[in-house]
Amino acid sequence: MGIQIETPGSRRGVTACGRIGVGGTVSFDMTNVYVEGETGGHIDRSTQVWTFDLAHWGLCGQGTNEEHALRSLVTTAHDAYRKFCSRHGEACPSMGEVVVVERIRGDEQAFAEDRLPATGGEIDRTLEILASARCDLVALLESATEQELDWIDPERRMPDWATWRTVRLMAWHVADTESRYYLASLGVEPPDNPSDLNQWLACSASHVRSALPTLPTDRVVEGGGEVWTTRKVLRRLAWHERGEVDAMRALLKKAQALLRS
Repeated sequence: MGIQIETPGSRRGVTACGRIGVGGTVSFDMTNVYVEGETGGHIDRSTQVWTFDLAHWGLCGQGTNEEHALRSLVTTAHDAYRKFCSRHGEACPSMGEVVVVERIRGDEQAFAEDRLPATGGEIDRTLEILASARCDLVALLESATEQELDWIDPERRMPDWATWRTVRLMAWHVADTESRYYLASLGVEPPDNPSDLNQWLACSASHVRSALPTLPTDRVVEGGGEVWTTRKVLRRLAWHERGEVDAMRALLKKAQALLRS
């Protein structure tokens, strides 16, 4: 996988060029990517790199700078995405050469690509990813003891504002984020928050399933120094829970190794 840094304007529908290989596997010759600097991601002032290709919908690389985030995108992030697809019976094509076509800076801004109307395929793919990720999350919770769900890793590095430091709190965070942050940023009123985690996971998932097909595909909300669009929320939804479940899985594995020894 090569990385080529350019700044041409992207064109809708030609963000990737692919071919079908032996055995029906798909590989991309080139994938356009979008760089977001100084974000409030996994660490403060991090860099995130995104692709808008439907075959990699919700794929994001993160790092302390652009080089690290690009490398993460084509290695660890893509590998995690491939494993997620494989667990759910789907193929994940390679990315080929990666080309940077847009850069923005600042927390919760939007790419020009985000301002384009979302497609029906993007909405459907977001819902598919969310359904699969929620199954993974629930199965993970069911595999853990109460003590393991509440274990805090003293070595885990997180921003001070990130209070979700246990598997249980991360599950709450997933549902809160989709209903009370992402969709709420587009003006969608969140449902009441039940006091039971399992109920909230089910309630929030139902809320998202109902809201996404009815959202205006071209909604743009600007205020408080932030920019939110329908397409931005879709890619963030397709990314967030899937990545959080991976982090929860790693945290739970560490908790079980310690608490069950």
